[in-house]
Amino acid sequence: QIGETFRVAEEYGLIPEKDLPGNPTPEGYDAGPLYEELAVYLDYLKANDHWDKESALRYVKDILTKHLGEMPEEFKYEGKSYTPKSFYKKVIKFNPEKYTSIQSTLSSAFYEYDNFPFPDHWWKGKEFYNLPIDEFYSTIVKAVKAGYSVPIGGDTSEPGYNRYEGIAFIPEIDIPQDLINQDSREYRIYNETTGDDHAVHIIGYVNIDGIDWFLVKDSSRSAYQSEHPGYYFYRGDYVKLKMLNAVVPSHLINK
Repeated sequence: QIGETFRVAEEYGLIPEKDLPGNPTPEGYDAGPLYEELAVYLDYLKANDHWDKESALRYVKDILTKHLGEMPEEFKYEGKSYTPKSFYKKVIKFNPEKYTSIQSTLSSAFYEYDNFPFPDHWWKGKEFYNLPIDEFYSTIVKAVKAGYSVPIGGDTSEPGYNRYEGIAFIPEIDIPQDLINQDSREYRIYNETTGDDHAVHIIGYVNIDGIDWFLVKDSSRSAYQSEHPGYYFYRGDYVKLKMLNAVVPSHLINK
């Protein structure tokens, strides 16, 4: 969940990929075996009611170390020594207070902060600023046009999500683009046909014949089956209807 990344980075820090590359296969790193082993262990705990926080955390750490390698307490970067926290503070110098997570749902009051009502948001923090759909969408466009990349999260399991062509759009048989509004968005949230499947990263934007298109960096396996591996092109209607939240510079939000 994209909001969680900032919280974890503030608490634990970050390190360069070269210092914790995981255990890649010849084709690259594959997180699938890690997820599968974690799921088997957690399902076992739940099925047998064997929950013990200390022993569970030790075992989970062992699984992570097996697949990702040992977390270095200190490492070198450009000739200087850093810990994960000092690297985050002194080198990356990212200030999460300059950014805001936004959403658009009728389950919360507009222009107020509230919970993000989906299972992936397990810590239930109320740091998501709720905007009407048109402002939610226009703020994303404004951020990308201003030169910022924009993390977004939402549904990636729709008929218009074509992994072989590397594009995502809303088919006319679902709803015409000009009929997408707050109610049509909320209806899909309510009946759970829109879910919090995956987080991706908008890194580019273009308007062609009045239609918005976003260049999206995607880490999922499906993104590597098109002629532009690792990327999707999202049409504007897909972002507007199916993307649930985004992180944007706070000064671009009209409050």
